[in-house]
Amino acid sequence: MSKLKQLLHRIATSWATRSLAVGAVATAVDVVIGNLLVFGLHLSTAVAAMIALAVGSTLNFLGQRRFAFNERKMATPVMRWVLMTALQIPVHGQLVHVFRDWWGVPFTFAKMGGDVIVFGVLQLVMLRYLVFPKTPEEEAAAARIG
Repeated sequence: MSKLKQLLHRIATSWATRSLAVGAVATAVDVVIGNLLVFGLHLSTAVAAMIALAVGSTLNFLGQRRFAFNERKMATPVMRWVLMTALQIPVHGQLVHVFRDWWGVPFTFAKMGGDVIVFGVLQLVMLRYLVFPKTPEEEAAAARIG
């Protein structure tokens, strides 16, 4: 296998790529719910963003646990996820509120802007090293490979 093929295969099968894919699906669900709450039920922007994020975040955790990190444990990762998410949700809701209600950005774009800021690269690092840290066996295998 050529070096380029190996690199592409490694990228395609990495935890980060799987994590981003899971996050994209959860974000799509989140945006749909947020739009339904804002435009269908006429909830406030901040409330709609926080409710939608709570649903999307739950789906995100379950997907990250199963598909990105193949974690068998539940209790400790859940506690870490809840802590991480409890800090992120109000920050995200307020960012969306500022973007939409102060600056006039359409809800979907305001929501996506908040997602990029709050759930960007930093969350990937927090997922790998805080929520789903590598086991000693994974550390040893990684050291042998690279």
